[in-house]
Amino acid sequence: MSRVRSPLVSLIVLVLLLAFAGLASLLGKSPPSQPPSVRKTPSPAATEASGTQSSLAGLLQVHFIDVGQGDSTLIITPDGKAALIDGGELDSGAVRYLRTVGVEKLDLVVNTHPHSDHLGGLIEVLQTIPVARVAAGRQESTSSLYEKFLDAVDASKARYVEVQRGQTLSLGKLELKVLSPPDGSSTGDLNGASVVLRLVYGKTAFLFMGDADKEAEKAILDAGLDVQANVLKVGHHASRSSSSPEFLARVRPEVAIYFAGKGNPFGHPHAETLAALRAVKARIYGTDTAGTIVVTADGNGYTVRGRQ
Repeated sequence: MSRVRSPLVSLIVLVLLLAFAGLASLLGKSPPSQPPSVRKTPSPAATEASGTQSSLAGLLQVHFIDVGQGDSTLIITPDGKAALIDGGELDSGAVRYLRTVGVEKLDLVVNTHPHSDHLGGLIEVLQTIPVARVAAGRQESTSSLYEKFLDAVDASKARYVEVQRGQTLSLGKLELKVLSPPDGSSTGDLNGASVVLRLVYGKTAFLFMGDADKEAEKAILDAGLDVQANVLKVGHHASRSSSSPEFLARVRPEVAIYFAGKGNPFGHPHAETLAALRAVKARIYGTDTAGTIVVTADGNGYTVRGRQ
């Protein structure tokens, strides 16, 4: 004869079985711990492949772009802001280089002065890449190229500002201090009226001289401005018209970088300037021999990629 278990007894048995099962589980293994959060930092290769402008965390990058006989300097800040100082001649390859390193927009464009080897390439930059601000001195030119540049600025909808000594240009958390020209007056000397900029990141200072000549250098020194720089962008393609011994003695550059095209008709760099740079024990790099030169600073020091 079969035995029938009452509902109450069945319920008690079920509860006891579940209790013993839970106890066995607790005794057999400890509860799983929460996995720690993981912060992934993209590798340099991943950053380049992403197609977005980026500087590795904590690093400032300054690219002295080989554009032949002309100037073009790209700055990418640790927080990913980008500035371009000059663009070389028309069809200089500056836009191609910006795209190669993943720059999709520029927060700032600076034209140091309206000579074609600094101004020309900026026209294509303004026509193809979004630009937030354009800065220049008040020195104007009657050239058709300069008119095309102004038209490109207007069409780009970028904010245009004229700068002079004592002002600063913000670039994310960093600032470019304007050391020259001294005021907004037009002198007729395009090189002498070059916009001169100084950038400091931690213990590393950069000085960008445009084509400023010895008279402009003297005016900067007479104004008592801080010109010390670890890295000097040498004035006027290392021409003898710039880089006076007095000025270099105040700058005290550890590294001097000049722009020049191979076999250029001006003889840049001039032997006198190279000798003056060696006299202050600067390591000299030129785009005519080293191609594009990249300086990377981490706030404590810097490295240079390029051939001396």
